[in-house]
Amino acid sequence: MQVAVIGAGIIGVSCALALQARGAEVVIYDRDGPAAGASRGNAGVFATYAVVPEFTPGLLKQLPRMLLDPQGPLSIRLRYLPFLVPWGLRALAASRPERVAEVTEALGALLSRVTPDADALLARTGTQDLRRDSGGLHIFRTEAARRSHAAEWEEMARLGVAFRALDGDGIRALEPAISERYSAGYQLLDLQQTVNPEQLVRRLFAAFLKAGGRFEQAEVQALDGQGLTARITLAGGEIRRHPQVVVAAGIHSVALCRSMDLRLPLQAERGYNTTIPNPGVRLTRPTCVVESGYYMSPMDMGLRIGGKVELAGTRAGARWSRARVMARHAQKVLPGLSVANGRPWMGLRPSTPDSLPVIGPVPGHPAVMLACGHSHLGLTLSAPTGTLVADLLGGRAPAIDPAPYGVERFL
Repeated sequence: MQVAVIGAGIIGVSCALALQARGAEVVIYDRDGPAAGASRGNAGVFATYAVVPEFTPGLLKQLPRMLLDPQGPLSIRLRYLPFLVPWGLRALAASRPERVAEVTEALGALLSRVTPDADALLARTGTQDLRRDSGGLHIFRTEAARRSHAAEWEEMARLGVAFRALDGDGIRALEPAISERYSAGYQLLDLQQTVNPEQLVRRLFAAFLKAGGRFEQAEVQALDGQGLTARITLAGGEIRRHPQVVVAAGIHSVALCRSMDLRLPLQAERGYNTTIPNPGVRLTRPTCVVESGYYMSPMDMGLRIGGKVELAGTRAGARWSRARVMARHAQKVLPGLSVANGRPWMGLRPSTPDSLPVIGPVPGHPAVMLACGHSHLGLTLSAPTGTLVADLLGGRAPAIDPAPYGVERFL
């Protein structure tokens, strides 16, 4: 089997390695090289607890606050709102209770494969040293704030997520640096993280090359997979043909799908963070400040403080104040935190309106497979996505039902 993978982020590289492990001859195409996009600056958390979709009942009531608070956990630039309407209507439909229940089950199925599939991938590539069993924390100012999220945690418990409730003393027994302002929380017992997301992708990519994989640094501008082989058009007009193509190009998958007359409903969730090389305080595990919508993740290169979602398309300039406001707020969470020499970053996370990735063939283009739309779960779902893609292309029965992730749900 000969396969071309478009995209050298964590999803594309994981797909390439899974296919390679099944004996496929694989070439990766990417304009910039490995980990050049959203895979470079994420929080490094394997979020196996994230069974609840982003949009739940009550989304419509939250919309005015999103528009009025540019520094909130989720903000929408007013001038972009008209372009967001079709996607937003789909998100509203996906926030209905019955659809949320379906999505939760589908996310749970994928998330159940994270640990076994990632274990196999990291062992096969010798990259286990970049992952650690850190556990995690989610913290709240008050018990009432924690109770307001009780339904989400009940769903997590139902689907087997291991955690325990903490009071303020319990929080500080684990992380003494956290302010006494935070009096309630949860400890996630099985959470894992990578201490260097960019280096993880680069080393996986190096393992792919070492095992005989090929890389073409080139921009793919169009696709056609209607025949027995897929036709790739590169920038400049050169045409390449491959028996199978996997589109794992993140938000750039939208343009490639458009060339096949497929309107893929992805929006760029613009995520911001700041990495502080010498924070002056010690945090030993990823900690989510729930009410403010960001993570604090200790990494090899320092403390990374990031999260928050902005919907403003792909072309608008970065609003760096979103990174700064998280860093300033973190100084209240971690008294004594120094934000000096912090390095800001912004990445475009490809998000579907129903929080499920798109994994499966393109209707009418049997030589093309999609593996995109993972939103903030790209790192988390990378290994299961690679396994599922390899199963589908190799004719094996997948361990989970692939139907919920097919693009047909949007047609």
